[in-house]
Amino acid sequence: MIRLEHDHEARKTKPFLLRQQLQSLLPNPSLVADAMQVPSGIAILAPTPAKAAEILQYKDDIERRFGKAVVERQESWTTFIVGPLPKQVTTMDEKEDPLDGLILQEPGLASIRDEIPIKRIAWKNRSKESSDLLGQVRIHIPKTKAHKFPKKLQLFGFAVGIQRIQDRKPIPTCEKCHGFHSTRTCARQPMCKMCGTESHEGSCAHPIRCLNCRGPHESTSISCPARSCRKNGAIVRPSGAQLRHIRIVGRREFIKAHPHENTQESTPTETCANDSNFTTC
Repeated sequence: MIRLEHDHEARKTKPFLLRQQLQSLLPNPSLVADAMQVPSGIAILAPTPAKAAEILQYKDDIERRFGKAVVERQESWTTFIVGPLPKQVTTMDEKEDPLDGLILQEPGLASIRDEIPIKRIAWKNRSKESSDLLGQVRIHIPKTKAHKFPKKLQLFGFAVGIQRIQDRKPIPTCEKCHGFHSTRTCARQPMCKMCGTESHEGSCAHPIRCLNCRGPHESTSISCPARSCRKNGAIVRPSGAQLRHIRIVGRREFIKAHPHENTQESTPTETCANDSNFTTC
């Protein structure tokens, strides 16, 4: 993770260029699988935890390159939903938003703060936008301390409910053909995750191209627009019409990045990576 100031110039950089810049700083470009803009700066995605640790060895080089930046290992956080709480609390002087500081002074939370660091407290979006007098807040704490978070709390005279947000399982990505399904049941031929053609030995010398959306990024990129997503707990895949549109846009982006490359539909990338990549094997 590269922590950046709100108005840092690097926040304007596109993800593909970010990844190229980071890869150029490291002796082994494969350490960086992808990079993306996030609210706190830039998230660097490594293929494995070991490679993530190796990236940290070059934190000084990355900080010098970006300037006014802090490179650190991203810690895992657990979120608890707490409420209902009054959205305005009447004090001796005036009415206040309890999240302006009062909530951390409540005995229920003040008594655990030394043992459980509270990273952030914020109203849920639905509560923030609602005209209701009561709302729910999100409390973020380190994942390693989640088991110590109290099962019961009383805040501002209210006995509040506590719900832990469970981690979602990642969308399955085939390690063989890099479609969005299980590797165990895949009967397709192996594909190169870098260029989207049939798998080949040695390092890939072809331009990077996704076999799922046809854009100029690796097929394993989690920011791929063709990637399935979760909705109400179910995996939702792009429809045929959506996928065709995504690939049209992806081809345009690839041509912009590599204007001299042959992008005919008869290439291995186009014939092998058909719509069936988005069904379960």
